[in-house]
Amino acid sequence: ADSGSELADALEALKVSMEESSYKVRRSIMRTRTMYESANKALHSLKVDQLKLNQKKSSSLVRILEESREKVKEIMKAQMREEAESRRRRSESKATSKVGKLVTKVQKKRDKRLKRSKMTKLKLNEAWVHPGQTGGAAPGVGS
Repeated sequence: ADSGSELADALEALKVSMEESSYKVRRSIMRTRTMYESANKALHSLKVDQLKLNQKKSSSLVRILEESREKVKEIMKAQMREEAESRRRRSESKATSKVGKLVTKVQKKRDKRLKRSKMTKLKLNEAWVHPGQTGGAAPGVGS
């Protein structure tokens, strides 16, 4: 009977210990679940805050990008205008120099013609004034 009561007491103590352990485990699981839910809420809140921050950043980045694009467009337009102006000036100077060359060429041709004409007139005058000295006959004479 003595060993039976000791066994009963041991079993009772084991039962109480198991109930306490079970209670502690359940309490620990509840704490862990609560911590997990709190951490999950905090993480979600951080994600929302990060998204809001990124949206703010992205809107400011978009604005900065748009401003940069506008500046680049303006710079490109200015460069294109400068290049067009430079091309126009070059073509004008080429045209002016071509016209100058043509004018000079025409003047030289005219001067040559005038010189030839004067020389021909001088020869003809020599032939009329001094026939036979120039080596040729006067026009209309000796045929």
